[in-house]
Amino acid sequence: MGIWHKRAVFSAIIGVLATAGFLAAGWAGDGPGGLVEDTARRNIAAAFVAFGIFGNLIVTYFTRHRPGNPATVVDERDRSIHRIATEVSLRLTVAAVFLGCLILYETNAGIGTISANWVWFIGYGVFLVSNLGWAVPAVLMYAGVGGRAEG
Repeated sequence: MGIWHKRAVFSAIIGVLATAGFLAAGWAGDGPGGLVEDTARRNIAAAFVAFGIFGNLIVTYFTRHRPGNPATVVDERDRSIHRIATEVSLRLTVAAVFLGCLILYETNAGIGTISANWVWFIGYGVFLVSNLGWAVPAVLMYAGVGGRAEG
């Protein structure tokens, strides 16, 4: 297993855990509509996002090179998988933001304002979508989905 493959696997695990915790905290009680007012729930959701951020920083640090070899060894397959996974992440993130904003507009057009609760929820959720949008496709491509198996 290459160094970028390990990074993708660990990032996917951290991303799934952070997203599951964030969604559980965000949808608990009365859902994202009361998230800003419920300080405890908001802090728990933010802690899961922080776990995702710092977890990825730690994974990146420890997978920057192979043990005993200061240079990161990657080949064209790694670069191709990384490029495609990054493109998928960008598209998923843009689609999530677009759909989130469109739904907020449609549900709040008559009111004339958008709840700060939902803006907070979407803002933190974007990080999680972009993280999973990179890690999961990379893991799948390393596993052979799309004919890009690690040889």
